[in-house]
Amino acid sequence: MKEKINKDKFKKSIDNLMSIYQQISDSAIESSKWRCPYKNANNLCTANFGCKNQKKINQQPLPVCTGSDKLDYRSAWEL
Repeated sequence: MKEKINKDKFKKSIDNLMSIYQQISDSAIESSKWRCPYKNANNLCTANFGCKNQKKINQQPLPVCTGSDKLDYRSAWEL
């Protein structure tokens, strides 16, 4: 027999999920105002262009990002 869906429970679950996604989105938007979008979680630069904040270390495939998150990074990009 097919189980009947509890609409109130379903709506509460969806609302909770949307609240979680909204918090993730808000956090991403806030960090995008000060953190270079090409800097990954390991502080490595993933940009496919030059930047004065890139520092090559040994044979590491990606350069380390030496930029400060307290600065406006946008002027560093070599366009």
